[in-house]
Amino acid sequence: MRALKKGCCSLVKDILGMTNALGGYIVIGVSEAPTGFSWDGLDAAQLKTFDTSRLNRFLQNYADPLINARLRKIEHGGSTSSSSKCRFTDTPHVCQKEYQSALTAPTIYVRTDNNETAPLKSSADFRLIVEQAVRNRADTLLNSFRTIPQPGAGRLRPRE
Repeated sequence: MRALKKGCCSLVKDILGMTNALGGYIVIGVSEAPTGFSWDGLDAAQLKTFDTSRLNRFLQNYADPLINARLRKIEHGGSTSSSSKCRFTDTPHVCQKEYQSALTAPTIYVRTDNNETAPLKSSADFRLIVEQAVRNRADTLLNSFRTIPQPGAGRLRPRE
């Protein structure tokens, strides 16, 4: 049971790191191979455990602010894997609870240049997170402004 929880916490760490980076997907059931990636897939029992609500409830114990992950199943070459899309909106996510040799609190995890998840260690990494947060917030505001009706838009013109 302890090994299972450590594996789940390792997944939380990777989700935190990916979410705090530029975002992306975490694919479960795929391993690295010398020539690229191997689509190993998940068996039926494993697939059953990858439920969006269940994952989010587990993440809520460790992430601040809360992460709303979305899982989807992927069919590839006769095997089924699961993926989660990760990206923060305007506030980076902090690990708020420790788990032995898997998670440290309070820590901001990021993805490194060699595709590993590690604690934020440099001012350059911190600057990237702040810049991404500002960009994400600006995008959100711009999209909100686009929904505001323009003067004269949608008005009927009188017939001549």
